[in-house]
This record gives sequence, structure tokens and C-alpha cells, in this order.
Amino acid sequence: MPTDMVEITETEVMILDRNETIQRINHLLSGFSVHRLKTALDFVEFLDDRQKRHDAFVAETLHAMANPDYIECETAEEAMDVIRNWAE
Repeated sequence: MPTDMVEITETEVMILDRNETIQRINHLLSGFSVHRLKTALDFVEFLDDRQKRHDAFVAETLHAMANPDYIECETAEEAMDVIRNWAE
């Protein structure tokens, strides 16, 4: 490898791609009318809301998987025994 080359990590590549994408979006938006900017803002706010809902769903799902509130039984008889002997 030539000595003047710099190694870039995958995370750094993702950041560069993200920054280039943001710059491209900013460039495109600079030519929009106020009305179209409002429409774009509404759409971006919608996407933000969907992302927040998705993140909350993932967090709740991971929490539920890590802290199950159920008992797994191998047979129906075992499940019935658990139900009959359930102590609150």
C-alpha cells in the first residue's frame, strides 16, 4: 500500500455518504419555492415520525424478548399443570 494513502473505516464511509447525501438534498432544496419547501418539510416530518415509531417498536420488542413474562412449556399437560398451580 502506498504510504500516502489513508485507510477509511466503514463507519467513516457511511458518514461521508451521509454528508454527501445531505449536501445533495440541500442543493436540491435551494431551488424550491416556499410552497414546495413546506411540502418537503411535511414529508420529512412524516419520515421522522415513522422512524421514531419504528425505533420505539424495536426497543419494546427487544425489551420483551429480554424480559419475557411467560413460561414456556414442552407439552399441553405441563402447561395445564402450570395453570393449575399458578400462584399470583
